[in-house]
Amino acid sequence: RIRELFCRCLENTPPRPLKRDWKRFIYIWLDYCTWEELVVGDKDRASAGYRKCLNSIPNRHRHFSFSKIWIMAANLEIRRKNLGAARKIFGQALGMAPRQKIFRSYLDLELALGQIERARKIARRWVEVDPSSVVGWQEYTKLEISLGEVDRARGIFELGVAQSELDLPEILWRSFIEFEVAQGELERARVLYRQLLERSQSAAIWIALAKFEAEFANTKETARAIYREADRTLALHMDEQEHGRANRYNILRAWLEFENADILDGVDSKVVNEVREKQPRKVSRERPLRDSAGQIINYEEQVDYVFEEDPEAKPHLKLLKVANEWKRRQALSINQPG
Repeated sequence: RIRELFCRCLENTPPRPLKRDWKRFIYIWLDYCTWEELVVGDKDRASAGYRKCLNSIPNRHRHFSFSKIWIMAANLEIRRKNLGAARKIFGQALGMAPRQKIFRSYLDLELALGQIERARKIARRWVEVDPSSVVGWQEYTKLEISLGEVDRARGIFELGVAQSELDLPEILWRSFIEFEVAQGELERARVLYRQLLERSQSAAIWIALAKFEAEFANTKETARAIYREADRTLALHMDEQEHGRANRYNILRAWLEFENADILDGVDSKVVNEVREKQPRKVSRERPLRDSAGQIINYEEQVDYVFEEDPEAKPHLKLLKVANEWKRRQALSINQPG
């Protein structure tokens, strides 16, 4: 009777080829196949159900598909000890609906079986099908690293970071740098940081490079030179780039934290004061919001930063200079005898 109810439900295929409509329908198929396998114990019926479900999806999966159904169908065949059928399902999935979850599941299967060459082919296929996927490149390099193939892994990293439309490029670059550090190739890591900075002047990259130098050069001066370079570079272009001022603010804040930290060569109060004076003031500004015709319809408040070289900072700096001079004279008068 339960099978009869399932069959009646499964006869009512969604009239429109829309994924949101088919998603509910697919879950009925999954419930049915799971019931056949686990409750009835009929793996053959469950296998046939998965095949029928996959064949029912409109337009041969061209407009939409469901990774879950492919993976569950393949996993059932593995439990049936039918490895050839599982591989065939995964192969069809990669041909018709190559999705990240499917690549990962198929790769995990071949690795679990110790089939290294098959795993390599799947990883290679992954980055060929979707060269923008950082996850695909990371899985490929991870595979080669696990096999001790350092040169292969480096070559794959180089191919990966050369892609023009990576979805999360800085993550792959970071993985590449961490890989070189793990190999003890510090100079290669430095070169990668510089290559990355040619692509993006993000404060996060500059700060990561400064921390890298602090850790491996083992002197504050080397890291300090990076912060100085970052500040000079960002100061030149901060009004040309989106978030340029916020980027420079983040650099200066990180630099001040670094100088205040009692590490490596200790704290140099002269440099601390120098960096403290560079810190910008936070100000609130109103930015106009415009409609499609360019008319101002409202205003929103946003945070901006005023640096020491900005014209509007001059009165503030002059006052600060007078205050510091007064404090210096007061200290001198207190220390003088009599």
